[in-house]
Amino acid sequence: MARGAAIIGDSVGAAQAALTLAELGVEVKLIMSSPALSLDNTTDSASITSRERLLSVWPLLLRAASHPLVTIHTNSKVSAIAGRQGRFTIRVATYPRYVREDLCTACGRCEEACSVQVPFILDGRRTTHSAIHAPVLGNKTIPSAYCIEKSGVAPCRTMCPLGINVQGFISLL
Repeated sequence: MARGAAIIGDSVGAAQAALTLAELGVEVKLIMSSPALSLDNTTDSASITSRERLLSVWPLLLRAASHPLVTIHTNSKVSAIAGRQGRFTIRVATYPRYVREDLCTACGRCEEACSVQVPFILDGRRTTHSAIHAPVLGNKTIPSAYCIEKSGVAPCRTMCPLGINVQGFISLL
């Protein structure tokens, strides 16, 4: 019987747990709600920036992501758990990234062309980034593929007085 484990979390601690189990021969599914591994809980010092924290944990992230027994599920959440002690089945819902991870090279051209800006918080500061963007720290994240942040109705549709889905119409041409 194959042993397996599911780790639910976006932090470096979740990646460390996944790597530790994988090194013990356990097949691990790392289930993350964010589009990439984040840097939460990597240090107690608030004076260290996200980029400095990333440099200290980057080797760990690479080892976890490249381990053959670790499968990373991004933009995902657990939707159901069934079973009994020692034998669980977990159903995972994965939300679209709207960008194919296998094709994206993280070149940034799409981000330069996108005029829609969305707010977010980094290192305690409120700022904005393009609606299509790399994970928070760019190509030094796992995975590095861009994602489109879609919350609610598309801006083009919101601005149209008739509520026409402009993108849908254009795709028919």
